[in-house]
Amino acid sequence: MELGLKSYNIKIKNTKTNTGNTMLAMDRFLESPYFVDTKGSTIVVFDHELATQIMLYDGDLGLFLGAQGRLSY
Repeated sequence: MELGLKSYNIKIKNTKTNTGNTMLAMDRFLESPYFVDTKGSTIVVFDHELATQIMLYDGDLGLFLGAQGRLSY
């Protein structure tokens, strides 16, 4: 059975996605489902608008979350 969900694979740059701060910020801010691979180099999102926003930040999740006021280093 196919659900017909559209997924967007985005390469993550310049972010340590396995840090607690980043993971908590993503969990609190990202409302649509997402998946981060085990190496932390790719995020898969299922929302077109969110995928576009992350792509505009060239896959830099730290910069994206920081711009949203969700993450500060």
